[in-house]
Amino acid sequence: MAQLVALTLSAPLQASGSHKEPDGFAKAKFGMRLSQVQSLYPKLAPVSSPTAATNQADLPLTLHTYRLDHQAFGPLKDCQIDLHFVATKTPSDPELYEVHFLCPDKRKVLEYLQDLYGGPTTATQSGLLWTGEKVDITEVPNTGAFLFGDKVRTAQVHLTLLNYLMSHNQPAAPSGDVAPPANSPQ
Repeated sequence: MAQLVALTLSAPLQASGSHKEPDGFAKAKFGMRLSQVQSLYPKLAPVSSPTAATNQADLPLTLHTYRLDHQAFGPLKDCQIDLHFVATKTPSDPELYEVHFLCPDKRKVLEYLQDLYGGPTTATQSGLLWTGEKVDITEVPNTGAFLFGDKVRTAQVHLTLLNYLMSHNQPAAPSGDVAPPANSPQ
C-alpha cells in the first residue's frame, strides 16, 4: 500500500487543461435531464439524497443521486457508479452535474486514469486532481474512488448551498442551556 501512495505522489504533474476531458459517463452527458438518462439506463436506481432528508421546503435546489451497479468503465469492471443530479425550484427534471465511480480493482484505477488523461495537474497526500477547462477529475488513492465533475454546474451547486446557509444564518451551536465543560469553574 505504501508503494501505491508513493507511486501516486510521484505521478508527473501536467499543466491545467492539458487532458482530454470526459463529458459524463458513457451515454449520460453532463447537463442531460434525469428523464433522458433514465431512458438510456432503465436499471438506474434512486439513492437517498441529502436534501431529501432535510424536508425543508425553502431549499433553493434539490440534489438527487441515482446508482448503476456492476458497470464497466474501460478495463475497470464491476464498478458502482453514482450519477448526481441537481434541480432548482423551477425545473422539475434535474440535470446531471457529477459522476462518482467506486471500482473494486483499486490498483487499476490510477493507471487507467493516467492512460486516459495523462498525469494529474495536482497531487496531494489525500488525492489527485486533473483540472480541465470544463471538467475536474478527482481520484482518492487506495480507494478505487474517483469522480468527474462539470465545473460550472458543481460550482453553482456549491455557491447556492453556501448562499443558503449564509442567508439563513445557521447557528454554530445549539441554542438553550448548555452545560459547561466538566473542568471549568462555575
